Amino acid sequence: MLRQRIQNFQRQKALLSQEYTKTSDSQYSYEMQNGRKVIDQKLYDQAARDGFPAGFFRNSFFHRVTLYCLPDAQDCCNSVFDLCTFAVCRINGYVDFRHCSFYGGEFHSCEMNYVNFGEAAIAHTRFQDSSLKNVSFQLAQMKSCGMTDCTLDHLDFLCATLDGCSFSRVIARDIRHLRTAAITQGGATAEEVKRNREAIFSSLRPEQGARQELTAKRRCRR
Repeated sequence: MLRQRIQNFQRQKALLSQEYTKTSDSQYSYEMQNGRKVIDQKLYDQAARDGFPAGFFRNSFFHRVTLYCLPDAQDCCNSVFDLCTFAVCRINGYVDFRHCSFYGGEFHSCEMNYVNFGEAAIAHTRFQDSSLKNVSFQLAQMKSCGMTDCTLDHLDFLCATLDGCSFSRVIARDIRHLRTAAITQGGATAEEVKRNREAIFSSLRPEQGARQELTAKRRCRR
């Protein structure tokens, strides 16, 4: 069983360089919850097999779904991902997660390139063994999130909130606007917050000049 799991993982990882191109003209009859389409694992698996119809990922509610393929340049705005796992998934080509909510989930062994989490709410979510390149967290609200064993290249934290977040064993390059982010730690002392902020800066090594920082701070105040 262990050998089979390893083989499945290796096969899935080999597909990360290949774009998912299946499409479908059919539409499903969705259960609705708070104005969002409800997507469970069975419906996701069926769509992944037959091709995702237009609008499948936008304004949807995913609960306990493992997502292993996603079409490039996908519009996922205003969706909720509750206890979901993005497992060995290619997330590429201006994928739009603006105004989405992520609760208690995980991004595991994913390849992420040109992804927008602008103004998203991301809570108790782990990014593990993944590559994040050209990813925006502008104005995102992140609480108790962690990034471990990840490669981070050109991430933007303009005016984001990082509450109780951590970064460990990461390789970071070209991290933008970290000084404009509100780095907090609910329930912690001022000294603990200071140490956490120093640890985050030490891990991410933000690279930006004073003039760029001043301009970004002015944008935040607006």
